[in-house]
Amino acid sequence: MKKNRIANLIFIFIIIQLLSGFYLPANAQIKKNFYPISDSYVTNQYPENNYGNLDCLTVANYTDKVAYVFIMFDLSDIPNNAYIKSGTLTLQSIYIGRSREFALLVPNSVGAYKSENINWEETEINWNNKPECSEDNWLDSRPVNVPDDVDIWDISNGIRDNGTYLITTTGKLTIVLKAYHEETGFYSKESDYSPKLKIKYLERDPIIIIQIIVAVSVIAVVILVGYIYLRRRRKKK
Repeated sequence: MKKNRIANLIFIFIIIQLLSGFYLPANAQIKKNFYPISDSYVTNQYPENNYGNLDCLTVANYTDKVAYVFIMFDLSDIPNNAYIKSGTLTLQSIYIGRSREFALLVPNSVGAYKSENINWEETEINWNNKPECSEDNWLDSRPVNVPDDVDIWDISNGIRDNGTYLITTTGKLTIVLKAYHEETGFYSKESDYSPKLKIKYLERDPIIIIQIIVAVSVIAVVILVGYIYLRRRRKKK
């Protein structure tokens, strides 16, 4: 009888721990779309020109023309301890190549990078004052060869700290697009097809989730042991 009481107390204690310390909200996984607070492009052809008010973002890599795209997002709505599952950047192309009329036989590979600079201004950025962007900060590349198509880059590592947590020192993120050859024009935030950053995250620490799994497993074992014990006891009677 005493053993039964101890087993029951242990069982109740685990249930309380599960409900209080390891409670996981039903909407733990959250998906949010973020749109640029600033975007523009810069080109060495006209190093002092600013293109922040245009509805087009040009990225190019020729011997006589190089152009980079800069896009900034405000991610301050995401909690500091969020566990980032994924982050994808989506843009829609307007044209491909200098002719601007046909798809390319060889895709224009466009790379996405992260810049640590979040202080540039959309209406002031140009080739001469553009933020630095190291090749070491490469995030993803995508072949782009069809006009009026939706293109997606995986930039998850750009919003993670050590591959897990959101970097929330400033709450802002700068993504830079570079072409490896050819030219591509994308819609900017001034258009009807603004760039979009989709982030999936959990509001709780993944360690807590593991603890929940462990707690549920312990409860399952306790129930199973109790069930076996009661069956054996009934058979003895």
